[in-house]
Amino acid sequence: MPKMTEYNLRSAVLSDAAPLTELVAAAIPGYPFVGVYDSEQVAQSIRNGEYRILAEMPEIGVVATAVLGTESVMSEIKRVVVHPKMRKNGLASQMTIRLAGEAKQLGHIPWADVRADQIGMQRAALAAGLSPVCLEPGKHVVYDHLYLNFGSKRPARETMIHMTSLPVDLDKLASHLKAWPITLRNRLLTELYSSLKPQRYQEMVAEKALPSAIEVNHRISQRINQEVKNLIKEESADFCQIKFQGHQLLIIKPDASGFFTINHDLNFPELIKIAKRVGLQIITCYVDTKQINLLDSLDTAGFIPAMIRPWQEEGSEPVWQVGWQYRLNDYGSCQHQVFLDPNVENMLLNQFSLLQLSVEN
Repeated sequence: MPKMTEYNLRSAVLSDAAPLTELVAAAIPGYPFVGVYDSEQVAQSIRNGEYRILAEMPEIGVVATAVLGTESVMSEIKRVVVHPKMRKNGLASQMTIRLAGEAKQLGHIPWADVRADQIGMQRAALAAGLSPVCLEPGKHVVYDHLYLNFGSKRPARETMIHMTSLPVDLDKLASHLKAWPITLRNRLLTELYSSLKPQRYQEMVAEKALPSAIEVNHRISQRINQEVKNLIKEESADFCQIKFQGHQLLIIKPDASGFFTINHDLNFPELIKIAKRVGLQIITCYVDTKQINLLDSLDTAGFIPAMIRPWQEEGSEPVWQVGWQYRLNDYGSCQHQVFLDPNVENMLLNQFSLLQLSVEN
């Protein structure tokens, strides 16, 4: 196993595009955004100022990479990739620690959504000072999962772990939730616990719903063209943003998912109908816990309070948000298994228990 002193961490440059795509192809097959396997697209991202670092070794070349999102004060550490032969060397931790430090130097707040089936990435986020807050069930798709370590590869919806450098003030969260209807409060607590044990995976259902990133992208693109004719939309190869009565639905086509933003007008069923018809499996909507006026509309529409996170916008104080999920089109049968680092699992269970006690007292 190579020594850590043999690695060189540096910023990526244009000439790294080809070796970076080779690394990603070896390390994360089945990623929904196929542009990561295209050296021209990777080069364009670097040219556009993508904040990417890489690790290289003499006589071997690029063996790891990671990206820091710097578009807002909440800077996401993402696309942490280590070559399979170079794992368990601490590389993921070293890159995550570095990017967390650089985010703070920029005056930003580092955070990460790490996969709930990759213990190494969870430990890397812990090493960088990030704390696990909750699981985010079925949030994204990976099309080439190694299932139960038996060598069988299959598509599945991936549960993520939200990890943050913001204070995790459970007392403040509990004080907000006490103002909620008891049924919704209890549903949130139930969902937090149940996310640790996803619904049973059904291979035939998942393979039909999620055959490949390219096919899912094409299928959803076709349905968007059929269904979204008179609404305002902005579309690219992987994304489509639809606007209706001030609401916004961002569709991530190869991921069969969407993110929903609500305005003060609570009439938004039309966008949910569109999401169903185009083939999305999940819509996520983050709402501040103090926005009590939205609870009834979200609940009536079929959204489920499933996730929690502290969040901060530029120039504002941190707030608690609840992630509401609308699940559809065989979502439940497509969920991947969860493998948690024992420390991460204990931290989550302890937080859920403390939150429950605070809310009930």
